[in-house]
Amino acid sequence: MKQEFIWAAEEFKKSPKNKKWFWQTGLVFAALFVLAIVFGNFFLAFLIVVSAFAFFVYALKDPVKYNFSINQDGVGVGQRFISFEDIKSFWIFNQKNSDALPEISFILKRKINNHFKIPVALEQKIIKIENFLKQYLPKKRQEESIIDVFLEKIGF
Repeated sequence: MKQEFIWAAEEFKKSPKNKKWFWQTGLVFAALFVLAIVFGNFFLAFLIVVSAFAFFVYALKDPVKYNFSINQDGVGVGQRFISFEDIKSFWIFNQKNSDALPEISFILKRKINNHFKIPVALEQKIIKIENFLKQYLPKKRQEESIIDVFLEKIGF
């Protein structure tokens, strides 16, 4: 019998950002920009401006809702499907923040862009999904990336 887990969830939990958050973030980027100019690194100053623009656009972005699926063939994310043959291992992160969804993190066998996470909707039984995945993939401990931890700390 084919077992399949299907759910929909937003790609990320949007954190509310007030005017103070935008002012503080803007001041950090402005200070970095001034430092780059003072040191005469105009290319870095340009990169800081572009980064600030991208950062603020992303901060205002609403999350996209995706359909996720896991079955004996692999993992589906929207229209994309990744076979278990292309996945090296998985790990489940239970979020410290109580209103954030648990995430399943996958490490792919390729060298570039070899990592992705999917949020697990609360109605799904994470233990059942974990036991199902263990039939096809090894569960190997992963650490949260420094970038993920940093973005969580600043309310991203």
